[in-house]
Amino acid sequence: CAGQFIWTGFDYIGEPTPYSTKNSYFGQFDTAGFAKDSAYVFRAEWTDYKDDPFVHIFPYWDFSDGLPCDVRVCSNAPKVELFKDGVSMGAFDIDHKHGKVLTANYIIPYEKGELKAVAYDENGNVIAEDIQRSFGDAARIEAVPDKREILADGSDLIYIEISAFDKDGIFCANANNRVNVSVEGAARLMGLDNGDSTDYDQYKGNSRRLFSGKMLAVIGSTDKTGEIKVTLTSKGLPDCVVTLEAVKAEYDSGTSSLENVGFAPTECGRTDEIPVRKIELYADTLTLDSEHTEVMVKYKALPENSDYAEDIEFRVTNEKGIASNLAECEVTEDGIKVKAKGDGSFWLRAMCKNGTERYHIISMLKFTAEGLGSALTDPYQFVIGGLFTRASDNVSSGMKKGVGFAMGKVTSWAAYDNLDFGSAGSDTVTVQIWANTLDPVEISFFDGIPEEGGKPLGRFTYHKEPEWMIFKPDTFKLTRKLKGIETLCILTEDGFQVGGFNFEKVSREFAVNNAAGADNIYGDKFTKGEKCVTEIGNNVVLDFGEFDFSEKQPSRLVISGKSPLALNSIHLILNGSEGESRILCEFRTDDSENYVEKSFDISGVSGKQKVSFAFLPGSNFDFEYFRFE
Repeated sequence: CAGQFIWTGFDYIGEPTPYSTKNSYFGQFDTAGFAKDSAYVFRAEWTDYKDDPFVHIFPYWDFSDGLPCDVRVCSNAPKVELFKDGVSMGAFDIDHKHGKVLTANYIIPYEKGELKAVAYDENGNVIAEDIQRSFGDAARIEAVPDKREILADGSDLIYIEISAFDKDGIFCANANNRVNVSVEGAARLMGLDNGDSTDYDQYKGNSRRLFSGKMLAVIGSTDKTGEIKVTLTSKGLPDCVVTLEAVKAEYDSGTSSLENVGFAPTECGRTDEIPVRKIELYADTLTLDSEHTEVMVKYKALPENSDYAEDIEFRVTNEKGIASNLAECEVTEDGIKVKAKGDGSFWLRAMCKNGTERYHIISMLKFTAEGLGSALTDPYQFVIGGLFTRASDNVSSGMKKGVGFAMGKVTSWAAYDNLDFGSAGSDTVTVQIWANTLDPVEISFFDGIPEEGGKPLGRFTYHKEPEWMIFKPDTFKLTRKLKGIETLCILTEDGFQVGGFNFEKVSREFAVNNAAGADNIYGDKFTKGEKCVTEIGNNVVLDFGEFDFSEKQPSRLVISGKSPLALNSIHLILNGSEGESRILCEFRTDDSENYVEKSFDISGVSGKQKVSFAFLPGSNFDFEYFRFE
């Protein structure tokens, strides 16, 4: 490979993905010009260690105690080694010519201390070192200009890099203190940037938060010479003053007086805040089981004098940040009570918006639950597409926490296990789809995994005009109802994304219930059809499961049926909290050819009741449906 083209080297305003931010963020340098960790990976592959050796550790070293952390080391040298508090975590040979793993990767439980990376040449000589140390809250602000003199030509600029350090002089790599900037003398403040694509403070402002411990101030010259005083203030921190000098230019810039023209800084809404920079989480155990389903999690917001410490929110999610049904959490006076509901891994997320509309600080603890069985998912609530439990290898995470199916006319599928459809069930599903094509796409549903004998539930066509990153709903009627605990599998050969789905919930308490929809049918003689149960003979029972009459009580029962007999004796059997009761329904008819409805008065039925119909000896009945009124 002779070279590489990167789109882009720097982040830039506009073309964001997703649209909820204001600029692109796939560059190797942010909009303030600060290098991201990825910039060092590129540097490692496109520079020669014999000319300019380096090694770089990422990320910074400041998390919750015991949290397993991914630590990576990159270098242009052929070999690196990582030490934690002087103890080797292992060495790694980097094959820059032929290798596909370009960083040394470690998983290390966090504890305060020091990480040190060492780079070696081919002879084992140390040629570069990098150190990441644990740090505390910001105690001071430091400003480093790229030069001390500026030409008084109205065009020259000075860039001041502003950083936060703790009381021991260690760089605070997650500090986000708000810094106010004022300029006096023969210069003007041109703008501020911190590289944060989610920060909507004005670039032409005089106040901004640090991002990853840094920000940039741009100072512009006028046509005046003399001293320049740049003052940085931040709530709770000592002021920082930088003195610069505007000197006469060797040439005539041709500009008129700039003393009172040009940039006027935009005033920010709040300039005295102290944001949360970190949330520490503590738990006695990260493993739960059937005997210990709950754990109390303590937390601490830093700095302790933050203005937003009371605004922290907690949520149980999966590793992708999608709300999980494996556990629930509750904020109490003693901390956060986490209760496991099913087997698997889940994360407790602590999040803080820091006075904005979006979450800026996120801390996590991973828990594992065993011996509780499978947690169930309610398909009548919106199920986010990214919550698939199994999938083909070519399925990926989609936009807006959805699921992305492979493009190129190859089969891909995603399955959702342990959906609890209840005894009523449903056959109507609404799916949120984004298909970025004018052509129709095919979507199929299965009860179970196709490769494991899953049964088809229908193949359908989706064809709506696409809008970029907009999921549009479409409703599909499956070939049969899904009842009880089921696995729904979505399959396609067309590349599109599913944001999620939900099934239509029908309240069957006062709806038409087809006889063939019974949960269980048993007895001497009967024939089950698609909707009806016919030729019902002696001692046949149809069980329909539980009905809930807590909010509304029925006064009548309507049965639709036909029979060659003038009279069929049917028992409505109700089994609730107060025991079993039977109501005799004498179905009389002189029409043996057509289904007819007969009504029966019932009273005193309330609460949750299991509903069954028992046909007494001598019956010969075709049962179409029933309903309560």
